[in-house]
Amino acid sequence: MKFGQQLENNIVPEWRKYYIQYTDLKKILLDISPEAPHPESSSSYEVSILLGGSFDRFFALLEKDLDKVTKFFQDRFSEFDQRVNFLREQAFLVESLENNTSSLRYLSLKPKKAQLRKAFETTYKGLLMLKNYGWLNLTGFVRLLKKHDRLALEPKSKEWGKKLSERSFSNPVEVDNILNTLEEIFARVFTKNNKATAKAQLRKRQHDHPDLDMFRLGLFTGISLPLLFILTFLMGQGTYTQTFLTVLPIFRLMFLIDVVSWFWGVNILVWHHARINHCYIFEFDSTKAANYRQVFKIAAILLTVQLVFLVLYLGSIGDTFIISPSIPPWVFPFCSCLFLLVFWLNPFDLFFQYSRATLARNLVHIAMSPFGLVKFKQFFLGDVLTSLVRTLEDFEYTVCYFVTLTLPADPNACTNANVYAVPIISALPLLWRLLQCLRRWWLTHDRLQLANALKYFVSMGVVVFGTPLGYNNHLFNFANPFQICWVFFMIVSTIYTYTWDVYIDWGLFRRNSKNFMLRDELVWRNKKWFYYYAIVSNLIFRFFWTLTISPIINEVNCFYDLFITALALVEILRRFTWSIIKIENEYLNNYEGFRAIKFVPLPFDRNHITPEMNVNVNLNQSGNGNSGSEGFAGGAPSGFFQQIYQRFVQQQPVTSINTSSLTALDENSHHVD
Repeated sequence: MKFGQQLENNIVPEWRKYYIQYTDLKKILLDISPEAPHPESSSSYEVSILLGGSFDRFFALLEKDLDKVTKFFQDRFSEFDQRVNFLREQAFLVESLENNTSSLRYLSLKPKKAQLRKAFETTYKGLLMLKNYGWLNLTGFVRLLKKHDRLALEPKSKEWGKKLSERSFSNPVEVDNILNTLEEIFARVFTKNNKATAKAQLRKRQHDHPDLDMFRLGLFTGISLPLLFILTFLMGQGTYTQTFLTVLPIFRLMFLIDVVSWFWGVNILVWHHARINHCYIFEFDSTKAANYRQVFKIAAILLTVQLVFLVLYLGSIGDTFIISPSIPPWVFPFCSCLFLLVFWLNPFDLFFQYSRATLARNLVHIAMSPFGLVKFKQFFLGDVLTSLVRTLEDFEYTVCYFVTLTLPADPNACTNANVYAVPIISALPLLWRLLQCLRRWWLTHDRLQLANALKYFVSMGVVVFGTPLGYNNHLFNFANPFQICWVFFMIVSTIYTYTWDVYIDWGLFRRNSKNFMLRDELVWRNKKWFYYYAIVSNLIFRFFWTLTISPIINEVNCFYDLFITALALVEILRRFTWSIIKIENEYLNNYEGFRAIKFVPLPFDRNHITPEMNVNVNLNQSGNGNSGSEGFAGGAPSGFFQQIYQRFVQQQPVTSINTSSLTALDENSHHVD
C-alpha cells in the first residue's frame, strides 16, 4: 500500500487539516519531474538553476506544514499533560477514600471509580492517537524528502533530518513517558499494581462480537425469506382482503418500525465507513451504543417475529391452516404487538439496554417540550418524528383496536375515532419541534431558531387546513377557501422546508464553492452524485411529506392503505437520506476542531471536597478544577469551560463560544496502534 493511501486510512478525521499535505506536496514534485533537464545533457549549473526555482515553492509549503504540525502537536500535548495531572490528583483522592472509611458517607465510591476508569481510558486513547499523529507526519516528511533527492542534484535529507529531529512530534519519548505514568497510576488504583493487566485494559477495544452478530443476522434473514414466500402465497388468495384491512394498520406499525431500524443501521454503516463519529455528535457512549451490525441483527429479529405472526393470522382467517379453533385471529396481531412492547420496554440488560434507555429518555424530553432538554439529539429525534406521522397514527389505531375490541364487529369503530385523533397526531410532532425551537431561542437568543420555528408553524397550517378537506370531501374544489389555504400552505411549506434542508441542515447551495452548488468541504468527495441525488430527491419527496401530514382521504380500502404505506416509506427514505448529510455537515462544521477526544468528566468536583475527608490533595494546581461540566474537564481556560457549561448543561444564553475545541471521540481506534 502506498503511503498516501496509508495516511488517508489512518488520519484522525477531526485533525485532518493539521496533517502534512502529503498528496499536494507529492504532486508538486511530480509536476517538476517531467520538466527536469537530463543531468547528462545539461551542465550542473543549468540543472541547479532550472530545478532550484522549481523546488522553492515545494520547500516553502513543506516548511509551512512543518510549523503547522509542530504547533498542533505541542498544543495537544500540553492539554494531555495537564489532563494527566488532574487524573493523578483524582486517583490519589480515590486511594485516600478507600483507606478512610469515614469519608464513604459523603461519596459513593463505586460509580466514582467507574467514571474515573473511563476518564483514564479516553485520555490514554487520546495519547495513542497523538503518538500516531506524530509518526504519520514524520513518515510523510521523510518520504517527500527522499522523492526530492531523487530529482535534485543537492540532497536535502540530511539537512532536513536534523531539522525534523529537533521537532517535538518526531520524538515520542515524552508521550511514552506520559503513557507509562498513566499505566502506573491505573495499575495502582484498578489492577492491584499489575501493570501488564493495566496496559491491556487501557488498550482494549469495544467487544461487539461481530462474527456472532453477523451469524444471527444471517440466521434470521434466512428464516425471513421463506416466510415472505408463504406470505406472498397467502396474500394471493385474496379471499379475505376486507378482513385483513382491519388489522393492516397494526402490522404496518410494526413493519414501519422495522424499516426505521434497518435505515438507522444503514446510516450508522455509512457514517462508520466515512469515519464520522456519530456517537460523539449524539453524545452517546460509544462503548455501549449499538453498532450497525447489532442494529441490523435487531431489525432482522423484529422482521422475523412479525412475519411469523402475520402468516399465522392470514392462515387463520383464510382457513388455510388453523393452529387451534379456540384461538381467535386477533390473538396473533396482539402477540406481535406484545413482543414489540416487551422488546422495547423490558428493564433488563438485554437487547442493548443503553440504546433503548437513551431513546426513551429523549422521547420523554421531546414530549415535555418546551421544558425538556433542547440539545442536538433531541432536535434530531424530533425531526425524525415529524416523518413518522403515519406510524403514530397507526399506533393510535392499534391502541383503539385492542382497547375497544369492537373492531371485528364494527369495522368503522376506530376509523371514526380518527376523525379527532389524526389531526392531533399529525400536528403534535410539528408542535414539539416548534416549542423546541422557541426554547432554544429563549436560551441562546439565536434568531435562526425563530426562523426554524416559523418553518414548523407553516407546516402546521397544512394540517389545519387539510383536516376539513379530508372529512368533508371538498377535494379539488377551489371555490372552497380551505382548499385554497391548504394548497397555499402546502406549496410554502414544501419550499420553506426544502430550502432549510439543503441550505441550513446540509450546508449546500454555497456560492463560489469549488464544488458546484455544494460546499468546499465534503466527506464523500469522490461521490458528488450522492449530494445531487439528495438535492433533487428531497424536493420531490418533500411534496409527498406534506401529504403524509394531510388527512385528505378518509376511506378504508386497499388502494388507500397501499397509498399511505407508500407515502410513509418514501418519507422514511427521505428522512434517513437527510440524516446522512445532516450528520456529515454537523461533523464538518459544528464539531470540527482540535480535540478528537471527548474528555470524560472527572468524578470529584473540588468544590465538594471538605476538610472532614482528611485527604491531602493539593487543590491549588493550575486549571479550573470544576470537572462536573458535561463532557469536559480541566485542561483549558476556565472561561471556555464556563461557556460550555452554560450552553450545554445549564442551557443559559452565551454570546459567543469557541467551538474549535469541540471535536469527536474517535470510536474507531483501529488506527491507533
